[in-house]
Amino acid sequence: MPELHGSGTPNYMGDMIEFITASSANLTAQNRVAALSDEGVLILQQRMVFTQTRLLLPLDRFHSQMAPTFIELELQEEWTEEALASATADSDTVTVTDEAVKQYQSWLDEDNVERREALKIVREHSRIRREARQHYTSLYK
Repeated sequence: MPELHGSGTPNYMGDMIEFITASSANLTAQNRVAALSDEGVLILQQRMVFTQTRLLLPLDRFHSQMAPTFIELELQEEWTEEALASATADSDTVTVTDEAVKQYQSWLDEDNVERREALKIVREHSRIRREARQHYTSLYK
């Protein structure tokens, strides 16, 4: 990860040999120093599979599986940005962010998780995007 903290800063690296899981408690926004783009996630997955199997799969194969997650995260980011934009100047951004994420996840799970399930169907993505945008706009006006 060259110049992770800006131009001229030291390079960082990830160890692709040892795979471990991280506790969700350690994955808070406050602890995050970087995030991969959608393409970065796909390339990382492709490299991990290749490292373990020597099978080079096209990025489209990974994207078809990750599309629901990418849409979910895109909408969560939009929802949170809208919440932060409507917050008062003296609001705690961590609290506003955490509350917005909880509201968004609850909204996805309404109606017996129908929306979350709909994310798995590509032709439903535009409908879910539209509904999410209408809902968070009504919340944060």
